[in-house]
Amino acid sequence: MNSLINILALAYLIGIINVCYQLTGLMATERELGMSQLIEAMTPNARGWYTQAARLISTHLAFDIVHFPGWVIMSLIVSRLTFPNSSVAILIGVHILAGLSLSSWSIFGAAFFRKAQLSGIAVVIGSIVLAIIAQIAVGRSGTGAVAVTGLLFPPMTYTYFIIYLARWERFDLGANLGEAAPENPWRLPGIALWIFFIVQIIVYPVLAALVERTLYGTGSKERKMVFNPADPSRAIKINALFKTFLPGWWQRNVYSRFGGKKAEPVRAVVDLTLTVLQGQIMVLLGANGAGKSTTMDAIAGLTTISSGSIEVDGTGGVGLCPQKNVMWAELTVFEHIELFNALKTTGRKDSKDQIRELAEACDLGHKLHARSKTLSGGQKRKLQLAMTFTGGSRVCCVDEVSSGLDPLSRRKIWDILLAERGRRTLRPRTRTQPAATLRTKTPRTRVKSK
Repeated sequence: MNSLINILALAYLIGIINVCYQLTGLMATERELGMSQLIEAMTPNARGWYTQAARLISTHLAFDIVHFPGWVIMSLIVSRLTFPNSSVAILIGVHILAGLSLSSWSIFGAAFFRKAQLSGIAVVIGSIVLAIIAQIAVGRSGTGAVAVTGLLFPPMTYTYFIIYLARWERFDLGANLGEAAPENPWRLPGIALWIFFIVQIIVYPVLAALVERTLYGTGSKERKMVFNPADPSRAIKINALFKTFLPGWWQRNVYSRFGGKKAEPVRAVVDLTLTVLQGQIMVLLGANGAGKSTTMDAIAGLTTISSGSIEVDGTGGVGLCPQKNVMWAELTVFEHIELFNALKTTGRKDSKDQIRELAEACDLGHKLHARSKTLSGGQKRKLQLAMTFTGGSRVCCVDEVSSGLDPLSRRKIWDILLAERGRRTLRPRTRTQPAATLRTKTPRTRVKSK
């Protein structure tokens, strides 16, 4: 017990800290791939934080379910071999609370990483360092220091509780959560540490959501999703849209002061006003840097706008086919379409037969149960289109859908767009001149840029 009190409580934390590595890595990976942004853009919610809350809670619960058996098994082993005088229920309860708290802590840590590389290991190392500090320094301090650090950091809270149990066990006594441990320099009862865990479980996901919206948030009050609009013929209305990219804090405040070239704001879109009607294929044409992708991202809700307003028919969610394929490598074609259909459908979901029909319409009937990592480039673009169309999206934004494809695949994708034109409004973006069949049906829009 003296060894646990002085140095070995950290070893027990290592037994449950794997959730930090896995959960943080997954969230950072999905953000790097663009999956998090794609899900939020395509889910038809009047308020953006609804989708964000659902995504964070579902991620939390998924990892809790996977790791729950490990937490219980570890509790039984620790109770039997290390703390035989304390109640098994106390050990099970603290490991479940600590595991849930570490999941919330991991979600908060993942919010600071845009890239997946080293994200998981960084959170794990930070957690172990905090536990070492709790074991060596703070754990031998007064009640105030333990209370503050225990409330703020889950790795420290768990370390304190193992020390708390060891001080009871040293006298062959079972832990009494309502009292302080005997001969303990800090006088917090065990129930206080449980309350800290509960607070952390609730607060850290909320903080993570705020950090995400601050660092990567794209919602604009000027962009509105309209459901069941009064004028159903109007799919998109853009009024005096401006988008200016400001230089970063480092360039503005540090780099320019030490001899670097002063960074100037970049005006990507200038005073764009247009209305897109239902059933149209509206094509944005222009050279690289003309502001096509910026306009598309603003419509889809992937970027904020500097001024102006955008009104989008959000029935069925905004269908979005990004320039880069965004999909899970291990899921099949059918599973991708089924999942996004569930996300985008506000009422009754499509049946399996309807999903198969959509896959066949996108020329993927023979690849229905193939994993996305086995698809060719053209097949992945068709799957991205199917994910865009499912759920009955009335507005679909398609960014360079045929770029880099062979002529046959390009023609097939154009045919798919033409076939879907009557039921939705399509907004492709391309650097090259589209086919004549598309061009004759499409008003041309010019986006000003610097």
